[in-house]
Amino acid sequence: MAKEISMNNKAAITDQREQLMSQMEEKKRRFVGPKSNFEQSINNDIDYLLTLQEYINLGREEIAKANKRGDKFAVAKLNVEMFDAIAKFQANEGILHDKKIHYEKVFLPQYEKELAEFKKNADQFAAELGDYLDSKPLERPIPEEAKKLTQALISEHEKAMTSEKELRNDLEYRLYVYKTLKRIWTKLQSVLEAQP
Repeated sequence: MAKEISMNNKAAITDQREQLMSQMEEKKRRFVGPKSNFEQSINNDIDYLLTLQEYINLGREEIAKANKRGDKFAVAKLNVEMFDAIAKFQANEGILHDKKIHYEKVFLPQYEKELAEFKKNADQFAAELGDYLDSKPLERPIPEEAKKLTQALISEHEKAMTSEKELRNDLEYRLYVYKTLKRIWTKLQSVLEAQP
């Protein structure tokens, strides 16, 4: 009987583990843009601070109840827990403050700059890239490094073009694809210009 329970527990744990791994893989496959990710991180920190604040408030109530009962051990134990919670709150409050400042002063201006460049140059870049890929560059003699970069361009371009329509219409995803292709393209151009 004990072996059956043990085997059932192992099977249940294995199933849970497989489900968790599957969920993690699915999450990895989903694109989350850097701006959305940053904003979600800030919101998670806010939720954590609110939960900590609620925990501290409830802890203070429990301390008052323990004081009324005259339970000094419970009061001391709860005070230690509250000091730990308050320290966590203060540390995370500072981290959140710094994160918000970084988001507003560094991340967002850079993101807006990149977005403006994308909106200005995306069509022209897409045309240049399309012309290059249509010219079948891998069928011509080009340096090995240029071949690798061209293969990377083709791969990234195909990945972007075969992604879900909803994703292809997402501005953050399009900016991400543009930046990825642009980096490879810039490197490829420098390799091609360096050849004799």
